[in-house]
Amino acid sequence: MNSQRDDPVRISGVTERLTSTGRVSGYQIEVWHDGLNEHRVLSDRDLGVLQNKLDAHLSRWDEKYQKRLEREEREAQRQSGLETAEVETAEAQATLQACRDILHHTLGVDDRMDWESLKSREPMTREPKGTDGIEYDQRTGRPAAYDPVPPPRGTAPVYSPPKLGLVDRLSSARRSRKEQEAQALHDQALQRWQDKLDEVDRLDAARQETLVLEQQEWEAEEAEYKERQEASNAAVDALRLSYEQWSGDDGRAIEEHAEIVLNASEYPDWIAIDFELGYNQETRTMVVEYQLPLEDSMPSVKGVSYVQSRGELKYSHISARDKAALYESVLHQVALRTIHELYEADEAGAFEAVVFNGWVDSVDPATGNRCKSCIMSVQARREEFLALNLAQVEPKACYRTLKGVSAAKLATLTPVQPILRLDTGDRRFVESRDIAKDLSADMNLATMDWESFEHLVREIFEQEFVSEGGEVKVTQASRDGGVDAIAFDPDPIRGGKYVIQAKRYTRTVGVTAVRDLYGTVLHEGADRGILVTTADYGADSV
Repeated sequence: MNSQRDDPVRISGVTERLTSTGRVSGYQIEVWHDGLNEHRVLSDRDLGVLQNKLDAHLSRWDEKYQKRLEREEREAQRQSGLETAEVETAEAQATLQACRDILHHTLGVDDRMDWESLKSREPMTREPKGTDGIEYDQRTGRPAAYDPVPPPRGTAPVYSPPKLGLVDRLSSARRSRKEQEAQALHDQALQRWQDKLDEVDRLDAARQETLVLEQQEWEAEEAEYKERQEASNAAVDALRLSYEQWSGDDGRAIEEHAEIVLNASEYPDWIAIDFELGYNQETRTMVVEYQLPLEDSMPSVKGVSYVQSRGELKYSHISARDKAALYESVLHQVALRTIHELYEADEAGAFEAVVFNGWVDSVDPATGNRCKSCIMSVQARREEFLALNLAQVEPKACYRTLKGVSAAKLATLTPVQPILRLDTGDRRFVESRDIAKDLSADMNLATMDWESFEHLVREIFEQEFVSEGGEVKVTQASRDGGVDAIAFDPDPIRGGKYVIQAKRYTRTVGVTAVRDLYGTVLHEGADRGILVTTADYGADSV
């Protein structure tokens, strides 16, 4: 009888059924199914038939148990799916709420600079070298000691006198020879022992020397580390003093302070902190050029449900209308939050106005090309802004109250003219010189020195741009990055940033110069590039 079954089935041995006279009348067997919690006793007069009954019953049990397991697995999957859906729904709701709370989040944070947190006070640490036999401080990695080499086992050999027989005692020569042999064996054993001790001492001395060398190396590195640490901490103190006294080079300390403040701001993961800023000492104005996220990057899931028939999660999203409204709210909150953090952190009162320009990198649907556009711009003066109760404002209405400019719907990414551009504070610019008044009608411009030619080009374009409120500046020769002059045109249609290159050539301008200009336009984020020359353009250049 086959009674070998895997759990959860247990089968007893076959027992005989006896009559009152002791005759075998049949056989029986007991089976248990722990998974189904069932028990049966099977019997028959014939062992073969009993085996068939057992196999059939176990087959029914197997089918029944398999169905139960499948039901339990489906239920477990359903429960798991429901739990996953519940967790993901909570996460989605929290993510959407974080978008609504971008401004409120910062109101509970002290944005003032913790200067001491910028300093390093930690001792130097490094990975232990791992030299065999050297112990290291687990916290700093400093070589601390060396492990002594284990001495030879046991103690020094003790001289054992030779065993002398009667003949040895009677013969002094035999006795002397045996004593000499015993002494020689003892001396050899003692020498071997001493050699082992000397080897231990040699190895210990080598480890001691290695320890000293590693400690000296570590101490030299620590000295350099402390020197760098002290210099870095001194730079923090210098920055703080420069910021508090407004004595930074062209306001750079104020800019660096503001940069640290904005970089420390914590936003939801889908919003990358990316900005440029500049400080104008004359007007005490901080200009922030902020890279805004696109609507497509904003989370939109509001709930998750589990579809049991398909065994998958189903995601529901906020409507397109609600998403556009939330996107607008996020951008307005980012603008207000940035201004708030700058003012709250500016304990020195270094600036009286903050200009926030919000930019997006997107694809122009008309051309299919990528473009960078300013879609919102607002200026907030200190007194006016600090009078706001940001905990109660509606972001868009507050933005409008500050006379911020943007399209009616920010989601359209419609460009607007920035109130003030950061680029006009470019430190590459030098003071302009008037050249045209000294020119004569017969002067050959190709013979003019290159610096005067650049200033002349500036004068020419200034006649075009200044009448419309624009500005043209010449850059330093050593820092221009391929730019000879930059023009800023505030016109909302034709305006923008122009990169101007002046080529005082006598030869034809090659295509390389045009390609260089194109690369410079991209690098500068300019809207247009202009190449001015005293020569002609080749066919490839055109």
